[in-house]
Amino acid sequence: MKPSQALAIVRQVATIEEPWIWLICGVGVAFLAGRWTRNHHDVDFMTFAEHRAVAMESFERLGLIFESDHGWVTHWQSDGNLVELVFVERTGPNSGDVVACADGSFGGTIAKDGDCRRGR
Repeated sequence: MKPSQALAIVRQVATIEEPWIWLICGVGVAFLAGRWTRNHHDVDFMTFAEHRAVAMESFERLGLIFESDHGWVTHWQSDGNLVELVFVERTGPNSGDVVACADGSFGGTIAKDGDCRRGR
């Protein structure tokens, strides 16, 4: 994905006023670094799990095309580019956690209370 394509997606999602949606992962790090640090195959966003329905409706209203749902992460397309929306459990007013167990994120299990043994 070209930097201009990622920026267009970020600008598009930034128009969502509610719920709060954060830019995370690789493209988020590139924004913090102030430069494109590597090639990216997707743009990742996060919101609290309690806002799942509203966030998904907001993505649909923006014209993002729903692709798949893996429980804690949904995949979308924007002009042929992959967009991920991750849902985390709230652990504080503006923070949350998600722990993907060693068997992988796609189709893998999500830890309950940060413990992969109990998350299965």
